[in-house]
Amino acid sequence: MLPKRTAMNAAALFLFVCTIFTLWWWAQNRHGVEVGAIPALDSQQSVCSIPRGKPAQFYIYGSGEQLVRQLAEIYCQNPAIQRLYGSVKGYWGVSDENTLQLLGKGIADLVLVKESFIQALKAEQTHGYTKIATYPSYKAFFISLKEKPIVSKEYLIDKTIGLVDYPTSRSAHMIPKQVFNRLGLSLDKLKLVYASSHSNLRNMLESGEVDIISSYWGEEDKDRFYQRYTTQISDDIIGASWYLKMTGKNDQLFCAVQEALLGLGKQNDTPYFKKIEQVNTLNCAGVTRALARETAVGQ
Repeated sequence: MLPKRTAMNAAALFLFVCTIFTLWWWAQNRHGVEVGAIPALDSQQSVCSIPRGKPAQFYIYGSGEQLVRQLAEIYCQNPAIQRLYGSVKGYWGVSDENTLQLLGKGIADLVLVKESFIQALKAEQTHGYTKIATYPSYKAFFISLKEKPIVSKEYLIDKTIGLVDYPTSRSAHMIPKQVFNRLGLSLDKLKLVYASSHSNLRNMLESGEVDIISSYWGEEDKDRFYQRYTTQISDDIIGASWYLKMTGKNDQLFCAVQEALLGLGKQNDTPYFKKIEQVNTLNCAGVTRALARETAVGQ
């Protein structure tokens, strides 16, 4: 007989795979939707054109408008991308249905997604998605300035609570709302304040605009807050990873995409996203030099 915790984990994994399959089947068979159709929400996408580029489009799918917009602009200026594509499209309308459409059908070229989605959809084998960068695991916490938060209906009902305004954020949106629901707290009865980023959440807490925030806890937070005034509200949350669709062995494309991700990650205002790590490394320094020489000769 399996230990109770192992059995629960196995059951949770089975349920997740069944859910993914059900959503995939529904997306494939629902009436009136073209198979392979790309979600078209103009308010959640950014497109830049490459002069004299090829007909193909490089498609980025990730969470966070600022990050996706920045990547699209960077890739539009990249010589390796310019050789292969005529435009770059970034889309940040992340949802299970859109992930199934764009990842399950191999439409997106670069995706930020949980590894469990890749495994459930067999995207590596089917479309050649290769992990090129990843973010570390983390936990979600309620963080306060002057006292240790209590996870109870009576305690939270009178507090002003800060969350981020991104429904895909686990530590600062999804998980705290799951906690509220579990406690029987209606969202319209709570005093919720939304910030545009985790950094802004911390500024709001420090300035006294909110009593509590929900977020991850990092070593850098010890300089501003007391760790004893935090309360963990989740187990380990596996960080998302960037996957590049590799239909062939194109080292220049691989290195160009990976280097831009790492470079932009180091410049990010949020400390957690600075911790991006490369995966499946190549001799990208040599590849980049070779591309620079080829580009110079062609000019």
